[in-house]
Amino acid sequence: MQLEKQKITRKRKRRVQNHKKTKHKRLREAGQAYVSSTGKNVPAKIFTDSFCSCSKKCNSSISTERRKQIFENFYSLDWSLKNVFNVGQIIVSEIARKYTQSSTSRRANTRSYYLPDEQGYRENNSHQRGRRLFPRRSTKRYRQL
Repeated sequence: MQLEKQKITRKRKRRVQNHKKTKHKRLREAGQAYVSSTGKNVPAKIFTDSFCSCSKKCNSSISTERRKQIFENFYSLDWSLKNVFNVGQIIVSEIARKYTQSSTSRRANTRSYYLPDEQGYRENNSHQRGRRLFPRRSTKRYRQL
């Protein structure tokens, strides 16, 4: 038997960044308009000055300009940096008081949500905020902290 020469071929390289699903994902993370997987047009994220009537006085302690600046900075970050930002703004502490008579409670700890001050730090000058001003999808994700 005679050995045949095998042709060396090069397969097409996969370019994940050009996939439609990846493009939509990047647009969604950036807060821009995109088309969902079901074909619906999803509008871009826009800053809305939400009214928070909590005891933390979110509206009076944080100016609208500062909230808009945080909104724009947040959506300019990529996904991993958004997660780092969100986790850095949550302080998990022990429960101060239990309201149930039973010894076992489903609530394990207390979470305090903060917005950074003008320098970007969560120190003494930062503002505690209500959970309403915190991104809703993120609060579910970080309940395991």
